[in-house]
Amino acid sequence: MNAAEMRSRERRLWRIRARMSHVALGLLALLVFAFLYLPLLVTALFSFNDGTAMVFPIAKFSTRWYHELFGDAQLWGSLKNSLVVAAVAVVISLLFGAGTAVVLDRVRFYGSGVISSLMLVPFVIPGVLTGLALALFFYWLSVPFSLTTVALGHVTFVTPVMFFLVWSRLQRMDRTLEKASMDLGANNLRTFWHVTLPGLRWALAAAALLGATLSFDEVIITYFLIGNQRTLPMEIWTRIRFGFTPEINAIFTLVVAGSIMTTVLAGLLWFGVGRQRRAA
Repeated sequence: MNAAEMRSRERRLWRIRARMSHVALGLLALLVFAFLYLPLLVTALFSFNDGTAMVFPIAKFSTRWYHELFGDAQLWGSLKNSLVVAAVAVVISLLFGAGTAVVLDRVRFYGSGVISSLMLVPFVIPGVLTGLALALFFYWLSVPFSLTTVALGHVTFVTPVMFFLVWSRLQRMDRTLEKASMDLGANNLRTFWHVTLPGLRWALAAAALLGATLSFDEVIITYFLIGNQRTLPMEIWTRIRFGFTPEINAIFTLVVAGSIMTTVLAGLLWFGVGRQRRAA
């Protein structure tokens, strides 16, 4: 076998190994996605089951449980509570998180790096410990558990999301626009309102959507801080203790669909702005 034939054989072997690697990676990705999303698909499928038994094959497909869901006042009341909690948590977290990001990005002082690192703490501490600590703190202050304490509890883990998304956007902003504004006579406040804030609007929108999704789905911290009222995840958790019903499958499907759409929209806002900036 001459040198040319050997090189040709080596190229064929390399292409075979490359194809095998691609097939193996594809199968691995397929298994990962099946593990993550197959339970969601099965649950959504059973929400259209006309009967109460969760068994295959499904005898008859129906929207019966969605009709019953829309007539369940208790579930809709808990949904309203979840939306109120998420809205309050997002507003407070935007003020705290975005404000802290702007200050740490624009003002350099001793210890600013430590403060940025401390924003990671809520992601490191388990939710059980955070919920317990907040429950003890509110008990010490003699604050009764309610939707207010739940919203304040959600602020503890939504604020870091706001901070890092806004701070990351600030790191990529063109500072020459702000300098030009100040050279033209605008003060710091006017420059921030007319130059910096418009540049952050999509990052703020993405952070708000992602924060609302995280708050809406939170269970652990809510469990420690909830009073007589219930949020939607707590209502679902209470009901499934006595067994799954197709009605729970229906509300689960709607919540998951809403969460996925909100997260995708936040991602499109965030990464879409990044591509526009790079293209410009």
